[in-house]
Amino acid sequence: MNLARTLFGWKLRPRVVHSLPGRVRIHTPILHWDGAVDDVFFEAVQRLFSIPKGIVSTEVGTRTGNLLIRYRPDTITEGEIMNFVRRVHEIAFEIWPRAAKLSPDQISGFMDRLETALRGAIRNRIEIDREFVVPEDVWP
Repeated sequence: MNLARTLFGWKLRPRVVHSLPGRVRIHTPILHWDGAVDDVFFEAVQRLFSIPKGIVSTEVGTRTGNLLIRYRPDTITEGEIMNFVRRVHEIAFEIWPRAAKLSPDQISGFMDRLETALRGAIRNRIEIDREFVVPEDVWP
């Protein structure tokens, strides 16, 4: 059994903290940062979580690790949002060792290319293909 996958499933898995129709707060431990964080990086992360149609806005709380998503319930469900967030988390966990080595100058372009690749991998309105792998041309 892969220890990283086990830890991801147990400790790092996103979970709903609070929800109302059109608004869901999700605890996302992978987004929790105690130190200084590059604004460009977190703006890009917010864009990634805004990809699905029906998402109105996203806010990342780096101190809490919470992600606030406002959405149109007539367009997308909370379950679909959670599936999307979980899949983005899985991808982030898989690419982190390599992405952590990027220089600050490389992050913006990398995140733009990653967003494009994820948009291309979405099927059925919101679901990211389970076989999706970050393409090599995304990397600087």
